[in-house]
Amino acid sequence: PRCANAPNRRSVLGVGNLADFIARVGLAPTAGGAYVVADAETVSTAGLIEQIAQAMARPPRLIRLPPALIDWGARAIGQAQMADSLTGSLWVDPLDARRAGWTPPVSLDAGLAAAVRQRL
Repeated sequence: PRCANAPNRRSVLGVGNLADFIARVGLAPTAGGAYVVADAETVSTAGLIEQIAQAMARPPRLIRLPPALIDWGARAIGQAQMADSLTGSLWVDPLDARRAGWTPPVSLDAGLAAAVRQRL
C-alpha cells in the first residue's frame, strides 16, 4: 500500500542532530572514512505528514488510495518516478555512526516541532 496507508520507511536527519554528529564524531581526531547518519527513528511518508501536522496543530490531510491507482495515475501523466520517490522507501542504516559512539540527541518529534516553530 502507498499514500496515506503506505508502509514505506523513510530515514530523516534533523539539522540539530547533524550538527551534533559533526561536532562529536566528524571533527574528532580519530574520525575517518565516510559515515551514513540518520535520526534514530524511521517514519513512513504518511507518518511524517501526520507528525508535521501535529507540530503545526493542524489535522493531517491524507487521502487513502489503492496503490495500483496511484501507480496508474502517475504513469498516465508521465510521473511514475515522482510517485515512486514519494511512496517508496528511502531508508539508510546509520550503523557506522552508532559504532562511532553517536546517538542522535533530538527525537524526530522534537526535531520536527522545532523546525515548524522556526518556520511559523
